[in-house]
Amino acid sequence: MSTYQPETQDQVVITNCVISGNSSTWRGGGVYLSGSGARVHNSTIRENHSAGSGGGIYIFGNPAEPTSTFPIVRNSLIVGNAALDGGGVYLQNTDARIFNSTIVDNTAEGQGGGIYSYQNRGLTGLAPELQKPVLIVNSIVARNNAAEGTALYHSTGNYFDTPGNAPLPPGFHQLGLP
Repeated sequence: MSTYQPETQDQVVITNCVISGNSSTWRGGGVYLSGSGARVHNSTIRENHSAGSGGGIYIFGNPAEPTSTFPIVRNSLIVGNAALDGGGVYLQNTDARIFNSTIVDNTAEGQGGGIYSYQNRGLTGLAPELQKPVLIVNSIVARNNAAEGTALYHSTGNYFDTPGNAPLPPGFHQLGLP
């Protein structure tokens, strides 16, 4: 499943779905979402593969635009997916929110077995209002495998908020809720 969602169109919402057994040669083995405000609710994303990034889900946002809405994964299971980076979920330039979800048994050959977050700041960096923090609440990220960052891997900094989750691995900081 692949979607592109410009700012001017309605939100893409995936609800009560099972997305399984898909593959991609580039990004988003199960789901590729581009644009702000996409939603995945009460769904299972399992046994998908990407030769590139995001075995289960790949979410792309625009690093140069602040958004009033952000992608949300809620009450979903992301299991048994594989990719080069971001076996379960790959987040690029997005302030995604993950609530009450389980991300388990995913594999990345490189980094981020469960979740890989890449925030493109460019050579000079972005203003604070354009930075895209990731929020993970009351979720399980466990039993994932990768060369680096079996649970969570962040390419450029510590932007994971994780209230209600297990303690973060070394190198990540727990931040207050926005």
